[in-house]
Parts: sequence; structure tokens; C-alpha cells
Amino acid sequence: MYTCLLNVFHYTADQYALAVTNDIDIHFDSKIQEPVQQIVDAVRRALEITPPELASDIVDRGIVMAGGGSLIGGLDVVLSQETSLPIRVDEDPLTCVVRGTGRILDDPDKYRSVLTT
Repeated sequence: MYTCLLNVFHYTADQYALAVTNDIDIHFDSKIQEPVQQIVDAVRRALEITPPELASDIVDRGIVMAGGGSLIGGLDVVLSQETSLPIRVDEDPLTCVVRGTGRILDDPDKYRSVLTT
């Protein structure tokens, strides 16, 4: 079980945002508790070795989750709490990788500098 702080913003009539912080408990089925912890640990390790220039982009823009694992309910909230970073799930996470690959295949010269063989 993870206890997370969730900030909810309510806007007043004069458009001032009031942040209301709520504690929420996120419970994962015991069968996936260990894999969820492994995901959290892997994200932390990846962030620890991220070069500073990329880390600043991640702090500014956050992390976009993609793939089937991003559909685990509450994982985005837990990762945001554990990393103190904004986390969001792509609008169509199951096809995100395929769409990105398609963009690269459409214009490989544009992405050559980031591709390795």
C-alpha cells in the first residue's frame, strides 16, 4: 500500500487556484505489489544516472508513461509521489511506441543522431 498526497486545485469565482491536499491510499493486488516496487526502484535508478541536461528537461516537462504497464491504475500517482516529478499517462499508451517508431521510419535522417545500431 502507498499513501500519496494528491493536490487538487479548485478555482474560485475570481480565478484564484486553491490547492487542497488529500491523502489517498493506493492498494495494489498482492500479486503485483513486488513488480510495482521494482518499477518504482528502476525509475529512481534511471533518474539517478540521468545526465544533468536531460534531467532538467524531465523536471520541467515531467515523464510520460507509455505501454501496457502505464495502465496499472494508480501507478502514475505513486511514481509522481516517489519521484516528486509530474507524471502523466499518454492518451493512447498502447500505441505510443508504434507511433514513435513510425515517425522515425518516416524521417530517419532527422533522428539519426539519437539512433544506435
